[in-house]
Amino acid sequence: MMDSKWANFNLGPIPKDQWQEFVFHIIHPEPNDGKVEVWQNGRQVVRHLGQNMEMGSKLFKWKKGIFKFTWDDTATRGDKRIIYFDNVKLGNEFENFEIMSSPKSD
Repeated sequence: MMDSKWANFNLGPIPKDQWQEFVFHIIHPEPNDGKVEVWQNGRQVVRHLGQNMEMGSKLFKWKKGIFKFTWDDTATRGDKRIIYFDNVKLGNEFENFEIMSSPKSD
């Protein structure tokens, strides 16, 4: 296991062939008063208060997708992976959960 000074949050398995909605609320200040909150399908699954980036570093680049650390170096059980993204929003300090989440259908 790799030793890391950063926390990892396991959100559990993501069901195949089912839409999932994630809302992320991230504040990156220095030194230690940051915040990371994550909601999955309307339920909060992560709440982290404290440092969430290297001191003195530039702001992060948000990446989303399928990441396989050794994609080209080892054999896998498939030669492609597919993921779809829809309704991606990027808010600022004036947004709230209701604005950033999708309307609920009855």
